[in-house]
Amino acid sequence: MCNSFGPWLLALALLPLLGCQFAPPGATGSVVPPAAAPTNANPALERRPIGVPTVDPFPCATTAIAAGAAILWAPWPMEGHDLQRTNRSPIVGPRVGRVLWSVEIDAPSFGQVVEAADGTLYVGTESGKLQAVRPGVGVAWSFQASPPVPTPALGPDGSVYLRGGDGALYALRSDGGRRWTTDIGAEPKLLGPAPLVGPDSYSYLTSYHQGLPYLVQPGGFFQWAINTQARTLAGPAVGPDGMVYVGAADGTLRAIDREGLELWRANLAGPIVAAPMVGSGGQIFILIGEGGVELAVVEAGGGVRWRAPRCWQSGALALWAALAADGRVQVAGCAISPSGAEAWRAPIEAAWATPAVLDAEGQTFFGAGRDLYAVGPDGGVLWRLTLDSDSLGPPSIGSGGTLLVGGSRPSRLYAIGGR
Repeated sequence: MCNSFGPWLLALALLPLLGCQFAPPGATGSVVPPAAAPTNANPALERRPIGVPTVDPFPCATTAIAAGAAILWAPWPMEGHDLQRTNRSPIVGPRVGRVLWSVEIDAPSFGQVVEAADGTLYVGTESGKLQAVRPGVGVAWSFQASPPVPTPALGPDGSVYLRGGDGALYALRSDGGRRWTTDIGAEPKLLGPAPLVGPDSYSYLTSYHQGLPYLVQPGGFFQWAINTQARTLAGPAVGPDGMVYVGAADGTLRAIDREGLELWRANLAGPIVAAPMVGSGGQIFILIGEGGVELAVVEAGGGVRWRAPRCWQSGALALWAALAADGRVQVAGCAISPSGAEAWRAPIEAAWATPAVLDAEGQTFFGAGRDLYAVGPDGGVLWRLTLDSDSLGPPSIGSGGTLLVGGSRPSRLYAIGGR
C-alpha cells in the first residue's frame, strides 16, 4: 500500500495524475511509467545519458517511485542507497575514471559518502565526527559524536541522522544544529551498523551488542524495540511492503512488521554478518558464516532458495551485497547469477575489495586497495583508477553520475567522473 507510511506518502499518492508515480523533493530527472526490469545490459544497446533515471519495479511503500533503483529525496541518502539496500543508483555512473576534485577530511570510517539534494556531502569519521563537505571546497561544518561514526542517513526533510560509537542516535539540521538525540546503547569505540531513514522520517537501526532492532519515531521516541536474544552484527533492511528484516549472530533472520510483530524467521547455519538486501520479488539476500562466508537467498516465509559459496576477495574489512536490475547479485568483484551460479569474477590485484555499487546500466564500481574499478555487466574491466590514498572505502554514486569515495592515508574525499 502506497499510504502505509503516513501522510507524507499519502498526500502524494492522492495526486490524480501521478498516483504512486511521483518524484519526491530533491529528485532529479523526469519520472517515467514503470516497465519490466531489463534482462540484458549489453553495452551495445542504446546508452542512457548520465543522470537520467530508468525504470525499476519497486513500489512506493517505502521508497518513492523507483527508476533503476529507488528515486528518493536525495541522490544517495543512506548506506545501501535505499531501504532495501540494493546499492543500486537510478542514474548512470562515470564512464571514464578521472578525479574531478578531492578535499581533505578527517580519516573516514568504513562507510559510504551520502549526498543531499542540495549537493552537500556527508561522511562519518573514525574520530567520531560527522563532516559536511561542499564539493570542491572543503569541510563546511563538523558535529562531534562518540567515535567512530558509520554511514550517516538523510531524511526527506533535510535532517541528517548519525549514530555514535556509544549508541546515541542524533538528528541534525542541515546546518549542523541538533534536532534531537536518543540513546540506544552500545559498547563504545565500535563501528555500529548505520541507520536507515524512511520517507516518513522514521529511522531503523540495530544496537549491535544488545541484539535489539529499533524503529524510532521522527522525534526520537521509540516506536518499538525487539529483543532478538542474539547479537545483531549488521543493520536492518526494509522491504517495499514495509517489512523489517534483521539478521543475528545465531544465524536467525527475522521478518518483523511495522507494528513490531515477528511474522516469521529463518534459521541458517552460521552468523549473519552483513545487512540483508531485499529483491523486487521479496527475496532476502544475506551473507552468512565466518571464515567461509557464503551468500544465501531466503524466500518470504523463511525458506532458503539457494546458497552460493564465496567467489569474492577474502580479507575485506566489511562487505554487503548489491542487486542489479536483472537479478544478478554483486559481492565486491564477483557477480552471482539469479540461479546462484558464479557469473563472472573481476581480475583484482589487491587482496581485498570493498562492497560494490551498481548504476542504471548494470556497471559495477568498487575499491580494492588504492584502486577504483569500473566493471561492465559482462565482467570486463572498463577502467581502473589509482588514487593517492592507500585504503579506500565503499563508493556511492552521487548526482550527475559522480562516484564518491573516502580514502585514508592521506584522508581525502574524492569525486570521480567523466564521459
